[in-house]
Amino acid sequence: MNREDFMKMKKIAAIIVGSILFLSVAVFIMLKFMNPTIGKETNEKEYEGQQFLKEQKLGFYISNEAKSLEEDKTKGYVLFLDKNNDITEHEIQPVEYGGITFANNRLMIEESNQMTLTEYITKKTTFEKPDYRGMHNGYLPKTEQYYSLCNSGLSEKHDYKMTVRYAGEDGQFKKFIIPKFVSTAGEEGDQVIVLTQDLISGAFQLQQTPLEEKAKLQKITDLNSKSPMDLDAIAPILVTKKAYYLVMSRYVSESYEDIIVYEVNRKTKDVKATVLAKYRSEKETTSSLPLSFNDSAIMYKGGLYYLNGMGQVYRYDLKTKQIEKILKLKDQAKDKNHMQAVFYEGKLHIVYVKNGNTYYDQYHLKKKKRVQHQEIKNIERYLKNDAMISDLTIIK
Repeated sequence: MNREDFMKMKKIAAIIVGSILFLSVAVFIMLKFMNPTIGKETNEKEYEGQQFLKEQKLGFYISNEAKSLEEDKTKGYVLFLDKNNDITEHEIQPVEYGGITFANNRLMIEESNQMTLTEYITKKTTFEKPDYRGMHNGYLPKTEQYYSLCNSGLSEKHDYKMTVRYAGEDGQFKKFIIPKFVSTAGEEGDQVIVLTQDLISGAFQLQQTPLEEKAKLQKITDLNSKSPMDLDAIAPILVTKKAYYLVMSRYVSESYEDIIVYEVNRKTKDVKATVLAKYRSEKETTSSLPLSFNDSAIMYKGGLYYLNGMGQVYRYDLKTKQIEKILKLKDQAKDKNHMQAVFYEGKLHIVYVKNGNTYYDQYHLKKKKRVQHQEIKNIERYLKNDAMISDLTIIK
């Protein structure tokens, strides 16, 4: 994903909203499986009893741009890699930048028109109106709720519309609307933490919401900045007992960008900004955005770890505030759409296509080096027509 694509939705929305206010008018813009010689077939019965999930180790979400999905020009897949390194394919109706969530031995798959939750049996919830722009998905451990957050765009009732789909113990999904533009999200306990932005003034607010039918945002604090329109969140919100952490890009020009960690003290609400990295060339700024805003950062043993789009991993020490570039990926895909990464249990997991082959690498964060380099069954055949690996999930 290039920077122009990343900024396009927010800038277009801001221009439209501004025009509406200026003109003062009330007008608002707005499991079948094939080719068993390469990918085995799967069906809902295979999920039941968790036996299928127990045999898997990785899940891939294959999607495309929202425009192509809306025009029904491309297919999407969830691919499973089992412990024997065999691929099983599951055809879906994907959302752009969609994903899967595996937690508490249950698997959630988000699609444009439905949500699926699988444990002993598979339960599906179909929605009348599809969403095509995925934004974030996750799990609330305290309430055992699974959720996805979609960018539904402008609406007649709200300045902006973000749709939250969520499910609890019964496995049935419900939804509610966040009437704000959400820049990024995270979770803690029984709350989804969101960073909202006013598309006219650019002002950011850190807020939280439970997952319930009549949920309302509760303000935590303002994130004050002299030039908020230059800022964009590029990682999930991370939370500790003492603070909230936001990783954001301050993009000034093609040759000037800072990556900043904002630390919001939970008691005082004081905000401390620390520059994590500086990019001063067009080559760097055009390549800096991470592979996934959902999985580009994690908290691990007293540090915040962040992976940028150039394959560099930074560590921000929560106590000393020191910054260290701890490693650089040895191998990457030439096409960023053919690559995805996720932090999990002290390691950075990478899947990428290179020279016609697919590889699965692991990097140890403490040892600061690659500890596994393995060729796996090729998934390049699923990446035609500008398809992308939008999510990589560890199934464990």
